[in-house]
Amino acid sequence: GSMAFLWLGLLSIWVMPSTVRHAVDVIDTNPRRAFSSGLVVALTPIVLAVAVIAIAATAPPELALTIIGVAAPFWVAVLATLMVAMIVAPVPIAIVIGRSIAGRNRSAFGAYLVGALLLLFILAVPIVRLIVVPAVGIVGLGALLRGGLRARGSLGWANARRKKTSHAETEDLGIE
Repeated sequence: GSMAFLWLGLLSIWVMPSTVRHAVDVIDTNPRRAFSSGLVVALTPIVLAVAVIAIAATAPPELALTIIGVAAPFWVAVLATLMVAMIVAPVPIAIVIGRSIAGRNRSAFGAYLVGALLLLFILAVPIVRLIVVPAVGIVGLGALLRGGLRARGSLGWANARRKKTSHAETEDLGIE
């Protein structure tokens, strides 16, 4: 278990370095936003299941089975994707922890190993595990989501929305 956790983390840093780097930045700059994004992602399969059941329950009997049959594979795909993402979710958290202990200029691989070993040590305490695992999973999941979007430039709409538009720019667009 522990060795797989270490190897998968190192592999994820190697395979998706930009996403992991941006995820670490998200945790450093706004951990609450990472938590809220992760919570939304973690709750998505539950909300989808409840919505499908509610729709199927109110649909005519001949359509209920069809609705469930169409939605079930989609729900399974969402759940499987979430499970894979939860395996990688602790990686940016471990890097942040490792850099806070070993220094800010530590490589992502070195910082991950330091942080992951500390996380594994903390998770050896059963009571603490009940709090740490969900917190790390949710924050890491949100950070990976936001980091992945940043790495691909998909959060441009959020930055453009916050940008103040000058009067000259609005004239160019035909807005007055």
